[in-house]
Amino acid sequence: MNEVRWRLGRFEDLVIVYRHRGAPGDVRAVEGRAVREVTRGWLVLERIRGGYSTSIPWHRVVRLELDAHVLWERAPRQP
Repeated sequence: MNEVRWRLGRFEDLVIVYRHRGAPGDVRAVEGRAVREVTRGWLVLERIRGGYSTSIPWHRVVRLELDAHVLWERAPRQP
């Protein structure tokens, strides 16, 4: 994520896919432009459609994409 932000300068184009129970397929995606702050353990999102700010813990991030290419993907959980 830092490489996309500092080296490529394209953090706003980054697509962050994270686990979200109840969403279709239990995942949701957000663009980097919706991220207000990146902290040690969380991604803090801006208010979306008049809702509340949301914090996503790092362990729920499952994939990072840029221009429809997967940059990083969490290894699948072992049964």
